[in-house]
Amino acid sequence: MNAQEHQFLRADRKELQRILSRIPEECVLERISFEARLKEVEEELKRFPQMKRQPVRSTLTFRGAPVVGSRGVVADFATKAAGQFVNVLVTCAASLHQALSPTGPIPDRDKYQMLVTGTAVGSFGFVLEEYMPAAELDLDLNPPLLEALEKTGRLLEAAISPSDEELIEAIDDTDPGVVEKLHDFCETLQKYSASCAFSVGERIFKQTSDAEVRRCVERLSRDAIQEMEAGFDGAFIGYLPQRRIFEFRTRQDEIFWGKVDSTFEDPQSIENSLNQPRHIIVRARRVGQAKPRYWLKSVAPV
Repeated sequence: MNAQEHQFLRADRKELQRILSRIPEECVLERISFEARLKEVEEELKRFPQMKRQPVRSTLTFRGAPVVGSRGVVADFATKAAGQFVNVLVTCAASLHQALSPTGPIPDRDKYQMLVTGTAVGSFGFVLEEYMPAAELDLDLNPPLLEALEKTGRLLEAAISPSDEELIEAIDDTDPGVVEKLHDFCETLQKYSASCAFSVGERIFKQTSDAEVRRCVERLSRDAIQEMEAGFDGAFIGYLPQRRIFEFRTRQDEIFWGKVDSTFEDPQSIENSLNQPRHIIVRARRVGQAKPRYWLKSVAPV
């Protein structure tokens, strides 16, 4: 059995348990087939209890003025930069499961901690490893810290790229706090005339020059990525409930689409009010010349 098959069985078990929880105990005949299948799944899983994934790992290295060959790195810089990088990952991982408050502590921060387990060979840096007891390393094929590393890599690449469309695509569905913390990390690199590289599996994301570091700082700044609330009068002309995407035609006959914000409590009301006059409030995100992205915050009759 490979990891994917093992995860499928675990998902199957969870679904069967959910179904059975909704069928009263006295409905014996209705439960019998689900209980038999659940027993089969559990027996099969018992045969492979040892299957655990490896902790998420990444190598973070630095180049530039603070690095003294393979001898070492200026402690002030290394402490601050490595801490800020881990903070980007923790914030990103936490934001994958819940909307984050603009202020205050990161919820469940302890779930996403990383250890420094060694120094990197070549350019000076650190080997980082997910801090998780072995017993809790369940077979999740998409652990949050791995997703956070991949997302951070895509953000860095998009910030280096001159394309506004690529950048707004990369920050789509990214918590603003993640972008802000990645900006702060790059600002520290720029201050110390340094650059970074980090690994995600076999892939390496890196900055290759001071100019790329400077570009990251500029393009991830609040001046470059603007967020604001805006209001429109018009009508919804479409809604995809599974993807939470709406389409809206303004009174000026302009059509745009956006996503329903996670704080919007009654998405079904959108489908029920198609082609009826409405005033909507959206959160708009703009990057240079790219088309803005919208998130629906509230709706009111006109």
